[in-house]
Amino acid sequence: MISSTGSFYRACSSSNLVFSFTVIGSQRGHENPAMLSLSIMWMRYHNAIAKEIVNQYPNITDQDAFTLTRNKVIAVLQVMTPPHISQ
Repeated sequence: MISSTGSFYRACSSSNLVFSFTVIGSQRGHENPAMLSLSIMWMRYHNAIAKEIVNQYPNITDQDAFTLTRNKVIAVLQVMTPPHISQ
């Protein structure tokens, strides 16, 4: 049985073991451990930046906080990406 709860899928086996997987936006995201690790890393970085923004600007709307965070994360990714790859 697989049910979706928030940002986690919980799959319960007959032995009552619970396995939690972070949802990364791709159905096949868990097939490649390297891509899964990168996706989780960027998601956690995004959440950390969003938390800083919300703490700095307590009256900011959720959408504005998300947009500002997204722009900052994209800027960091662009700085890290070598020029020959981003063209």
